[in-house]
Amino acid sequence: MSYNDKTNNHKSLNKRAAALKYDGKQAPTLVAKGDGFVAEEIIQIAETHGLFVHEDPILLDVLAQLKLGEEIPEELYLAVAQIIAFAYMLQEKVPEGFDDGFVEPS
Repeated sequence: MSYNDKTNNHKSLNKRAAALKYDGKQAPTLVAKGDGFVAEEIIQIAETHGLFVHEDPILLDVLAQLKLGEEIPEELYLAVAQIIAFAYMLQEKVPEGFDDGFVEPS
């Protein structure tokens, strides 16, 4: 094992990740969480599928306390909604059924 491999392994061990699923109807639900190599796998799967990856250690601390399948608590609604809205904006999408009153110019 080279020095770089040891460094990368050390970074992997310190990594944490959580994944949320949002269907637009219910509150977002925790569908994956993990540390170390599991965290790296969660991030890699998200990136492979073109999903938005957001880094927020404080939010992650709260999400890590949830059980898999659990909805996020109300206290996180605004923070998570802002992240979801940003992800939609980056992908030039709008949520299903969303009507902001914007009318395309003719």
